[in-house]
Amino acid sequence: MLMNRSMLKPVKWLTFQLFFHYRHFFQLTYYPILAVCIGATVLNMALMLPFSNVEASPLALVVFMSFSLYWAAVKRYYTHILAWSDPRTNKNTVHVLKRVSE
Repeated sequence: MLMNRSMLKPVKWLTFQLFFHYRHFFQLTYYPILAVCIGATVLNMALMLPFSNVEASPLALVVFMSFSLYWAAVKRYYTHILAWSDPRTNKNTVHVLKRVSE
């Protein structure tokens, strides 16, 4: 096991705080940030074409593709991540967040 329970507790707490308090930020900025990542990925792929004179870094392509996949995963599994990282022991105080229709 990579992390024992004592090391995992602060990570879960920080994840919960970030995802709970920045919920609206994630909802509002998801599509613009995803569009920027996809646009940068397409741009890097275009720069890597054989007839292009500009040198492009494959690392930038990997970074933007990874970030766009990460961002899509966060959007898809947001409520699951929030439930996993919830530090409250009494589940009766937990209110389920309604999913905003897209």
